[in-house]
Amino acid sequence: KIVWASPQISFHAGNKSFASGSPFRDALLLANFKWNQTPSRFTFGSPIWGDTSIKRGNGQNEIWFSNDQDALKGAPAICYTWWYSSSGRLWYEEADIVFDAGRAWSPHYRPYQHLTPYGGANRPFTTTAIHEMGHALGLGHENRWKNVMGQDTTHVLTHQDFALGYAGADATQGAVFLYGVHPYPWEDLAVTHWKYGGASGEYSSHTPTVIYNP
Repeated sequence: KIVWASPQISFHAGNKSFASGSPFRDALLLANFKWNQTPSRFTFGSPIWGDTSIKRGNGQNEIWFSNDQDALKGAPAICYTWWYSSSGRLWYEEADIVFDAGRAWSPHYRPYQHLTPYGGANRPFTTTAIHEMGHALGLGHENRWKNVMGQDTTHVLTHQDFALGYAGADATQGAVFLYGVHPYPWEDLAVTHWKYGGASGEYSSHTPTVIYNP
């Protein structure tokens, strides 16, 4: 159990990765908002835009796109964390999230047909950001239940022609376990057509639900 001493952190966003006017800014803000909708006391503050000195392990929380495969280790995105020990407990002191700039990402969540879960070519940025931000607040991977900390791309709910990522019940329970319940908690209620499909290594896999006629 490793937590932040304060239940809120903010990321410095890379200047090139999240340039002014970029739709990825809005997508990152949406990922922030989805975590801040949960009943957990933990929240993500507004990103700090325009950082030109991005580097792992430099003492501040940062988020950016990179082609450095040494950092990415073959993953579409990865979260690095640093922690220290004090008073018999472990505390986070830095979290950095790196996205693979060579992948086909979509900051848009509509129409959902262009996203990979629905046969499209683009990985939804927001679901992956929610997953990596889950690591940043202290969650590990999950393969026992439907969870954004498993296969994040299919952890979505749809309405009309758009698909939205969200934190979900199981990851929210983890955040509440680590940080407690917010004094004025949101209630997360949604209908999704994806369900738990089994374990795929340390990740849960999700499969479409079936709609039966009478």
